[in-house]
Amino acid sequence: MPAPIASAGAGWRCTASMGRPWRVADSVANRAHFGSADAGGDRGVSGYPLLRAVVLMAVRSHLLVSAAFGPYAVDERTYARTLWRSVPDESVVLVDRNYLQADVLVPLMTSGRDRHWLTRAKSTTAYRSIQRLGTGDELVELAVSSEARRKDPALPTHFDVRAIRYQRKGFRPRSC
Repeated sequence: MPAPIASAGAGWRCTASMGRPWRVADSVANRAHFGSADAGGDRGVSGYPLLRAVVLMAVRSHLLVSAAFGPYAVDERTYARTLWRSVPDESVVLVDRNYLQADVLVPLMTSGRDRHWLTRAKSTTAYRSIQRLGTGDELVELAVSSEARRKDPALPTHFDVRAIRYQRKGFRPRSC
């Protein structure tokens, strides 16, 4: 059974990882290095070169813990993986639901002590129930794709997570 997530008052730290594109000065050098977004159709490329930045921030104080940035064409999750060494032990990291993949989250969980993450699951997230922990609360197993294991043979075949289902009045049920 996984260890319960302690409240912030028990000394746990809460951080969040978030990414976004940023415009940079329009120069030949910046366009060559950072690139641009394709505006689609006949609109061509974005008006400014764009860099992709991902930050790790302390939720309570909004202090920047760490950041990574580079060319816009590089996936945000690639930059996020480089930030995990800055995550303190005994912490919870809030991540975007697009981070819900083994090559991003397994290194976060295994590279420190008592590191946890929280995200909203996609509606297409498939898992196998292992143990019911309470109403809307269960331990589940997420399979690691063969493609991910081919890219990184150190990844496990699966990893266990806690799935919590909740519903706010007037809204559809959600999982995290």
